[in-house]
Amino acid sequence: MFRLALVFVALAFSQTPEDLYGAGALSYAQGRYGQAEHEWRQALAIAGATQTSSVPRIQILVAKALLPQGKFLEAERLLKLALEGMNGSASDERGKARALHALATLYSAVGRQREAEITAERALEAFHSTAGPSDPETAMVLMLLGMLKENKGDLSAADRHFLQALTILEPTQSSELPGVWYNLGHLRYSQKKLDEAEHYFRRTIASERPEHPIVALALENLALVKLKRGFPAEALALNSEAMALAQKALPPGNPSYISMRFNHAKILRALGRKQEARELEASTKEAARNTSVDPRLRDRIDVRTLTR
Repeated sequence: MFRLALVFVALAFSQTPEDLYGAGALSYAQGRYGQAEHEWRQALAIAGATQTSSVPRIQILVAKALLPQGKFLEAERLLKLALEGMNGSASDERGKARALHALATLYSAVGRQREAEITAERALEAFHSTAGPSDPETAMVLMLLGMLKENKGDLSAADRHFLQALTILEPTQSSELPGVWYNLGHLRYSQKKLDEAEHYFRRTIASERPEHPIVALALENLALVKLKRGFPAEALALNSEAMALAQKALPPGNPSYISMRFNHAKILRALGRKQEARELEASTKEAARNTSVDPRLRDRIDVRTLTR
């Protein structure tokens, strides 16, 4: 019944799946993931009711919008349905590559790192065979693989993957570049190259709308650079701004916001404000326990893994 209601609403406003696809893509690019999910679900309802071949493609999009909202079980269900729907279709190899990429992102988000790496490698092979090594979607898989390598401590492999992604995206000044800059900033921080880390975080902040979640994350990491350099007052101001933006850009109880609060307590300690730090740590631990994310999938989802 709900599915039919979505169809009737879309038809009432003369919206086609293509219209809804474009509207969802814009919402997603702006970091409005709930709105993107709503628009893509409407497109999926229409495609399903008319039994068009675009159903698996739209299932992948809906799953993509679910990931940053922490709706992991539903995302996995849709991605598996999409792959099943494309099985035996030699003409949709690119669609399979996209589904594999989204599935690898999901596995990374919930801490299933080995599965994520295997699935991302399969996605990369699929994109190489269907789109070529210089395709922007290939760059996005390289970025995910770079992050997985960084998480394993293989910083040289991570560096190589991130720079390959940068080489693909820079010539066209792709809208995906802020994600690569953010990842490079994170890697340079891990490598203790603080000047380069700050450079990439500032580029990320300057290139996106303040409402986009990646801006809050870049500000948080810039605060950590300032703290590392011995400027806790500057770090506090930056992290305060990051938290204010994150409250608007991220869903309630999002683990990335929880992380910002813990970092805020760390900065308060560096400023000698220990009582405030203890109170913030206590309330943050309580918030983390009460997170709305399924406890079986409580591992942190890092926005760096997400494509647009």
